Amino acid sequence: MRNTQKINNFDLRRKLKINRKVEIEFLHQQYDDKYAAQIADVLDEDIFLITNPFTEGKSIKVSNGTRGTVFLKEQNGLYKIPIKVIGKEVDATPLLKLKVAGQIKRTQERKSFRLEIYEETEYELVGAESFQAENISGLKAEDDDYKALIVDISAGGLKMKMKTIKKVEEEEIVRINLDFADLSVTRVLGQVVRVVEKVENEEKKYIAGIKFINLAKEDKDKLVKWIFDKQRELRQKGLI
Repeated sequence: MRNTQKINNFDLRRKLKINRKVEIEFLHQQYDDKYAAQIADVLDEDIFLITNPFTEGKSIKVSNGTRGTVFLKEQNGLYKIPIKVIGKEVDATPLLKLKVAGQIKRTQERKSFRLEIYEETEYELVGAESFQAENISGLKAEDDDYKALIVDISAGGLKMKMKTIKKVEEEEIVRINLDFADLSVTRVLGQVVRVVEKVENEEKKYIAGIKFINLAKEDKDKLVKWIFDKQRELRQKGLI
């Protein structure tokens, strides 16, 4: 889910540092993509320069008066800066002179809702951190299945408690059985982002935080639906 708010005190000089990477999208039918660019300079409180975007090795031609949006990604959200092209300059590279032409907005990603559950599952180890994303579906398991208990889950990942002595390592890739969630696949790939050791009843346990990898949008949507349906079911039973 996203939350968008208007930003009234956006300081160009503080936010748009020279060489800062941005993306720009032009509101004209001849431009059908977002283009990468860099901040070249800030000239005034509402005027700045960016490098002229390239496509297929060629500088794209943009007419004065063309409107668009500059996208600036930060840790606290994505800034959308409406602009109008008001000129061109040439330094070491062609530059576009842009003027802020509307309300700047910031879009924040809300954290995925996390549901506490207790679902038995199995996982298998499929590799370390050095994997190629495009080949990830073909990863082979290195070990047999290990038992685990999923203790919470969201659309972005899960936390599981290992019931076996085998301890996974951070950055390791695992394949986890999620057949209970009615997805198009029964097992999903995840990367271990943290491992915490706990002692329960004088027995050592490991809690692993897993971030899903390459989860298809269709399955992500199904997982969100399953989580909210499960939440409703537990609430009706008075368990949460």
